[in-house]
Amino acid sequence: MTMIDCEHIVWDWNGTLLNDSWVCVEILNTILHKYGKTLTTLQQYRQTFGFPVADFYRSLGFDFSSDPFDGVANDYISQYRIRQFECHLHDGVMEGLNVFRQRNMPQSILSAYHQDLLTEAVTQFDIASYFAHIVGRNDHYAISKVDAGQALIDRLALEPEQLLLIGDTLHDVDVAQTLGMQCILIGNGHQHPDRLRPTGVPVLNAASDVIENVRHTQRHT
Repeated sequence: MTMIDCEHIVWDWNGTLLNDSWVCVEILNTILHKYGKTLTTLQQYRQTFGFPVADFYRSLGFDFSSDPFDGVANDYISQYRIRQFECHLHDGVMEGLNVFRQRNMPQSILSAYHQDLLTEAVTQFDIASYFAHIVGRNDHYAISKVDAGQALIDRLALEPEQLLLIGDTLHDVDVAQTLGMQCILIGNGHQHPDRLRPTGVPVLNAASDVIENVRHTQRHT
């Protein structure tokens, strides 16, 4: 792929930095069982998961007129909050974070995860110091990251194209294109790489692969 020049890297959290898709499937299956739905597998999940999450749940057979999404979402989050620390960062993440720190490349996180829980998780994994900003949502509904992304761009006082969003889902591509950011996808997260490649966005195997494909450009003043 062509070398990407940027001034700030914006990482997604779930599935991109944190290897949590397997535990998400286990929690999802407890909820599917509770509501009498057909269980899924990690392979099926990676082929079907998407945003908004409510639409994904509808595809699994949920009817929110009888089982309100608030209850389903809160049930999921309560279980996920307990089990997230069974997960580990993806292979290559620490290598990537350290190399970009050595290159004085600023880094932030932009996530659909609840802000308080995101901050708690990043702190627990002892990597908060790598990021200039850690930006999540103010609810548990994982609808979109566009508004939070725009707020981050405004806070950084950069042009959107000077930022590189690194994610693992089609939604990350949508967010990047809507906001005018550059984008790279990692194919070992919540969506199978076969779903990601048709976007035309570079799809890499691991976070460490970003190192050789991204360089820091200094802002001209």
